[in-house]
Amino acid sequence: MADAENLPLKPGSFAMIVATEILEHVPDETRCLAELRRLAPNQILLTVPALHYPMFLFAVGSERLDAWIKKDLRSSTALSRVLKAILRMSEGPGLPLFLLLGILRARRLAYYDYRLYHGNLPHRLYTTKYLVALLRGQGFHVERTRGVGFSIPFVPELEVLLRRRGIASLAQLLGQLQAGFDQHFSRDPDRSQNIMVVATIKAHGR
Repeated sequence: MADAENLPLKPGSFAMIVATEILEHVPDETRCLAELRRLAPNQILLTVPALHYPMFLFAVGSERLDAWIKKDLRSSTALSRVLKAILRMSEGPGLPLFLLLGILRARRLAYYDYRLYHGNLPHRLYTTKYLVALLRGQGFHVERTRGVGFSIPFVPELEVLLRRRGIASLAQLLGQLQAGFDQHFSRDPDRSQNIMVVATIKAHGR
């Protein structure tokens, strides 16, 4: 266990580095990449969440409302508590609106950092173009990119809920539907749940 921006390791410690779902959470992504480069691996494999994945677009569209609802209720007025309760009940029917807002907000963005939605913790969403430029700027040569995973919005959550309620047969059917959909889904990085990048350090020149 160590700070990803200040690793207690010598250069050349590894032949390959795998950093999955790390970069989006560090305070300084360029410093983290520079630190990974310092270790001088032959190859690095990165995955980060994709900005245009529907579930993330929903989060982008609803983040301010969600952050406001989650604020400490004890310090809220009676009217504020009632309003928050109403908004919680209406959040489901409002999903198409939140998705539309997310699409409109993200359509021209290279990446998105929704700290407000997760408190003070960084939580970035990426496009392939931005991620590739970021890696190249830190001295990496990008070999290939691809998409990883695609969940039909809310199906995984519904499957878990059904299993908890003892409705295993329907949950299993949803799981099979999801697995079949994911298997045949086009691996476009910007349309998948995560973007995967395989890169080398330029000096290795593979």
